[in-house]
Parts: sequence; structure tokens; C-alpha cells
Amino acid sequence: MSPWRVYLTLAFGIACISTSSILVKYLGSREIDFLAIAFYRLLFATLLTALPFITNICSELRDFNSKKAVLLFLSGLCLALHFGTWTLSLGYIPVARSVLLVTCHPILTAMASYIFLGEPFSRRNLAASLVAFCGVVVILLESVGEFGSESGLLVGDVLALCGAVAIVGYIVLGRRLRSEIGLASYTAAVYAVSSAVLFLPTAFAGVWPWTLGRAEYFWLVVLALVPTIGGHTVFNYLLKDVSASLVSTAFLGEPVGAALLAWAIWGQIPSIYTLVGGILVMVGIYLVKLELR
Repeated sequence: MSPWRVYLTLAFGIACISTSSILVKYLGSREIDFLAIAFYRLLFATLLTALPFITNICSELRDFNSKKAVLLFLSGLCLALHFGTWTLSLGYIPVARSVLLVTCHPILTAMASYIFLGEPFSRRNLAASLVAFCGVVVILLESVGEFGSESGLLVGDVLALCGAVAIVGYIVLGRRLRSEIGLASYTAAVYAVSSAVLFLPTAFAGVWPWTLGRAEYFWLVVLALVPTIGGHTVFNYLLKDVSASLVSTAFLGEPVGAALLAWAIWGQIPSIYTLVGGILVMVGIYLVKLELR
């Protein structure tokens, strides 16, 4: 794949995924349980991805061995944990803060790619990772200062960071599996596993299909189409030919787009901690990107 095609595809995926937090926050304001939002998002993404290619997918899945099946399940589990924890974080902290913390995963992905995939990780990347880590610490200083209050900053921060850790497994496993599995089969299987994992908490919350109105269905389908299929599925497409580290680093564009949308729609202005820490995080991640590009 030519470099210009890779970067154009990444740009499209970034634009789509930047709408994710805005749509989730809006659906949450309609009093839909956040875990239920994650479940229906993945359920509709599964249907939209699988139905057009169901014959080919069934044929390919029949040839899976037990090792591939286990790796697919683990990838889906990681994605469910990512969406579940990150979506919950938006109930506690502003959009910019949540998206910034969850997109610090490139430094973790670079390390995991070095360990499990043999992709390069130099001393310069280690230094860049430490810069980004300092940024995360600055952001967390605000929530630690609020510890014991009812603001929920620390809870939201921890949930967003858990989402960052979870997506590392999803990206690294995807890099390995996409060299052996077609795009439709991989995404449909992973989305299906993720939605199955999130079904129980959704059922426990009592958010059944008949409890949702037309407007909720519409925006949930948009959430499945734009940031999930237009974002995550596009990134899965690239994982066959592009390093896991570069695809992970592409998420760096999400905080910028999401913060601008949140400011324009709700007037959410990031705190000084988020701004300073965010600059450090983005500088650190950008240095990792330069080394791996």
C-alpha cells in the first residue's frame, strides 16, 4: 500500500473516530446507561459488518483452528473492556480529558509491539514514552486533588486509563490476526464477541430494545456507522499492511477533534491540568511516531 493511501485512510479514520465521544455523551444525556450504549454500538456494528458478507464470513470461520478462535476471543474481550471502561468514564469527566487519557495507548502499544511482534522500540522511544507518562501524571494531579470529593474525576480518569490499556491488546492481536484473516471476518467476529461480553451488564441495567425510542436507535446506528465502522474498522483494514504502533499513534488525532467538537457543542473548555498534561502526552506520542514512521 502506498504511503499517501495509508495517510489518507488514517485521516478518514481519525475524522470518523473523533465523533465517538460526542455521540456517546449525547446518548448518555438521554439517560441511556453507558454500558448499554457500548453494547448496542457493537451489536449494530456487528450486524452492519456481517450481514453484507455473511456467506464469505461463515466459510472463513469454519476453517479457523482453536488458536485463532482463542486469539479472536481475546481481541474481542479487549475491545469490550476498552469500550466499556472508556464509555463509563464519559459519565464522570469531560470529553477532552477522557479522550486524551484513553488515547495515551500508543506508548503502551509500542512497548507491547516490541515484546510480542518484534517491532522496533529504541531508547529514543523509551524517552518519548517517559515524556508522555509525565503528561498523564500531570492530568492525574487534578483528580488526586479532588480525591474524596463528589466530582468523580479520579474514577473517570482510572476508567479512561483502563480503556487505554485494554485497546493495546486489541490492536496488537489485530495486527497478528489480520495477516491471516479477512477484514469482514475479523471485524464481525471481534465485534460479536465484544457485544456478547457487554450483554450481561446491559441486561442487568434493564436497557432492552423495546425501552429505546426511534431517536435513540437512530443515534446508536450513527455511532456504529461513523466512529466504529468508519474509524475502528478502517484501522483494522490498515493493520494488515501497517505496523500496530503507527495505527495506534493515529488515534492521536482524536483528542483534538473531540475537544473542538465538545467546545463547539457544549462549551467544554479543558482545565489547565488537562492542557499542560495533554501537551506532554501528545509530544511524547508524536516522538514515538517519528521514530516508527
